[in-house]
Amino acid sequence: TIDTTWSGSGPFTKTVTVSGIQSTDNPIVDIVLSDDTETAKAELEAYGKISDITTSNGSITIRCLEEKPESSFSIQLKVVR
Repeated sequence: TIDTTWSGSGPFTKTVTVSGIQSTDNPIVDIVLSDDTETAKAELEAYGKISDITTSNGSITIRCLEEKPESSFSIQLKVVR
């Protein structure tokens, strides 16, 4: 889950621990939506503000160039090595 605490003032960044991920990985990223329609709409809006995601050993860093998300949302990563 990606919460609403971000660093920076534009671009905004957030580093999240992801056990097992490597700096050489290029994961496929997708959102996991709530079953509640209104919550899902807010999650989609927040997810749409992501500009890119980079990997490091044990973490990912999410960057938003213009606006930071105002709602929490969950993502899933698929890595094929």
